Amino acid sequence: MAVGALSPALLNDASPAMLVKYWGVTGSFSDPWQPKNTQDWLVRVLLELRERDLLGALQDASLSNSALQELLCDNLDPVLLAGPRRQTTCIEIRTPAALILIDAGSGLQDCEVRSPRPEWPAMPSECHLWLTHGHWDHLLGLPFYSGFFTAEPRFTVWARERVLALLRMMFDRDSALGETLIPTNFEHLRALGELRAVNADEQHQVAGIEVKTLALNHPAGSLAYRLEYAGRTIVIATDHEQDNSPSPAALIEFARGADLLYLDAQYTQAEYLGQTGIAGEAPHARHGWGHSTLETAIAVGIAAGVKELHLGHHDPRRSDSELEQLEQSAMSLGIKLLKEQNRRADECRIRLARAGQTIYF
Repeated sequence: MAVGALSPALLNDASPAMLVKYWGVTGSFSDPWQPKNTQDWLVRVLLELRERDLLGALQDASLSNSALQELLCDNLDPVLLAGPRRQTTCIEIRTPAALILIDAGSGLQDCEVRSPRPEWPAMPSECHLWLTHGHWDHLLGLPFYSGFFTAEPRFTVWARERVLALLRMMFDRDSALGETLIPTNFEHLRALGELRAVNADEQHQVAGIEVKTLALNHPAGSLAYRLEYAGRTIVIATDHEQDNSPSPAALIEFARGADLLYLDAQYTQAEYLGQTGIAGEAPHARHGWGHSTLETAIAVGIAAGVKELHLGHHDPRRSDSELEQLEQSAMSLGIKLLKEQNRRADECRIRLARAGQTIYF
């Protein structure tokens, strides 16, 4: 299977019960259109067009802009079409009745409230925003999202109380910090409805989806979410430092048997220990920064028996080609660990999460 490809089962969108779409999978800060990433992306687009024997079609002077856009949309992977932007965390999980957003990083700006499935209701009957924690890279899309500027549909916001207190401090115009950090306030964000506190080791029902929570190891804390619906299970565990945790047992059990586990893997082990740098920077250790390594994330996913392991919270300084090399290393390591345990190589399919990617269940 090609690098970045999904298993055939997840590409069967004939009658899905759920879909997952990655709008932002980069950590720490957004980094749109760096020259090196743009050049790398253009080369990948041209190579893809050459492979599909479409370069000649681009030389047709009569081809209009709209026709050219249609040609590209019909023939290029949506992940490639998303471009080289590095957007911070926002993950859409949708059922026929509900829209669930995990975090509100800069990737939120591209998310549509309307359903992409013609056989589903055009607008969800329930909308929920679940925040893993309150660090700015997971919130910075919230005050700018056009979907929050209309009165309907209303979004229930779920987060730990300290994160809800942060939102009130930022967006209540009468608070001590009202309109200090940003002029947007709750009067503008009309779609934000009830703010509901959630803690670790809880279980909630929203729109027929069972949501369970787990505490993660991250500065000021973070929550993982396990969503179960119609026999499908998705686990989102971002911003978690496994290497500095007493034991990964709790996360392994939390993710046990999931169809999809999205897991923080910002560094390699060598980068985490300060043996090598990222993208040419000087090496320095990253203990206590709140993020995991590719190696430990793969070990957890395999131990939990998940079907698909998607590694995310990518370091924004990595180019597309560097991410592809990292994915190839992750796939090879996963196969090696599975073989050591006398398990089939396809028991846990390992990929890097990519912005623009849609997965069906």
